[in-house]
Amino acid sequence: MENVTEEKKARIASEKAVKYFFFLALLNAIAAVAFTVPILLPQLEFPILLTEWPGIYIVIAYTSFIVAGVLGMVAWSSGYYLMWRVFGVSTTSRGLITAQILLTQAGIYALTIFMYWGGYVGAHASHEGIAIFIVGQLMEFSVIPSGLGIVLLLLGTMTGLLNILLMLRK
Repeated sequence: MENVTEEKKARIASEKAVKYFFFLALLNAIAAVAFTVPILLPQLEFPILLTEWPGIYIVIAYTSFIVAGVLGMVAWSSGYYLMWRVFGVSTTSRGLITAQILLTQAGIYALTIFMYWGGYVGAHASHEGIAIFIVGQLMEFSVIPSGLGIVLLLLGTMTGLLNILLMLRK
């Protein structure tokens, strides 16, 4: 009897997983709007800085956030919905859902913040006429955290895929 109770605690309703990922998509959409606010502040010179070569990092960061943070969460919500409604799998692993959410969210925010920040610093320095090799050095602080964000995103995706495969096995 105790094992049955522990097993129930280790599971979560598929419907809840759908809701979690959908709400994360909404939260990330709000964050995406917040990431665009600096573009509206003239003193930050974003329209000019986006034309400098390191400014592309800002565009890549924002696009990555939209794809993984917003659309990705909608896709995971849809995937778990299909598992629940089409395949009739009513529960999933609480631990895998938690790990997937934490890894994916930490990854997309780390990638976006550090790539965005590095791109801004680099574009600003380049716009000021600082030599290209120095611009690269000024941006170095963002490379490892951005890479870590990518690794976390990949781990979160693999965790989600593992969860889906385990759900299909039932």
